[in-house]
Amino acid sequence: MRKLNKLLFIEKAIFILILTFFFISCGLSSYIYIYPPLSGITTVGFSHDSRNNKEPDFFVLGYDIYYRIYDSNIFIDMDDSGIRNTIIGDSTAYFNSANIGNLINRNINAASLYRPLFYVSDDKNNGYDSNNSAPVLPIDNSQITDTQFYINLIFGGNNGPYIETASPYGSDNLPEKIFFKRYISLQESKEFVTFTSTDIDVPDTLTSNNVLIAFFVLSYGSTVDFYTLTSDKPLFIGYNEFY
Repeated sequence: MRKLNKLLFIEKAIFILILTFFFISCGLSSYIYIYPPLSGITTVGFSHDSRNNKEPDFFVLGYDIYYRIYDSNIFIDMDDSGIRNTIIGDSTAYFNSANIGNLINRNINAASLYRPLFYVSDDKNNGYDSNNSAPVLPIDNSQITDTQFYINLIFGGNNGPYIETASPYGSDNLPEKIFFKRYISLQESKEFVTFTSTDIDVPDTLTSNNVLIAFFVLSYGSTVDFYTLTSDKPLFIGYNEFY
């Protein structure tokens, strides 16, 4: 009996070794994972994660940015940490797979609290508008090096707020500045200047023109077989107050 058990143990060990060798030598198709962007520290912005670079199975890789408008009064007694925790808590409850899909496909209705930025133009006269399919911030991952780089939102521009695409971005046709507005519909946008409770992207409880706007970014891409992947959920990348 003991000899039989020993033989069974040896046979089992040999089987495991053969199975392991088979997996190693033949290889298993790996699941393509898009790493989420890395949040900035002192600015409203994010950093590209270099682990996404040069993935041979990506057909398109890039980012899109979303915003949500709050009445500043709800944060009046909060410090920065409290503000951020509230914003992140709200977004966690909202960003399920269905709502993320609606954002990407521009299925935005009047009740949508989160909206994509309306991309207008840039300093190189290469027009960007809301009819562009996502991602609006594309990355040519066959060209960029294994580096991280920042993309910042600047709110003090002479022609309105803009996205600053810090070098090296890896796209020959992407401008250094992309101006943006608030997304009302595919045909309509508004400036980040005056906010009223009658605007469909503004809370109807707004009591003044003072708002706080939270910004998020989602990284996603399509594989060579046109299967779309996204990072888990849009990442909170900061907020800005408008008075």
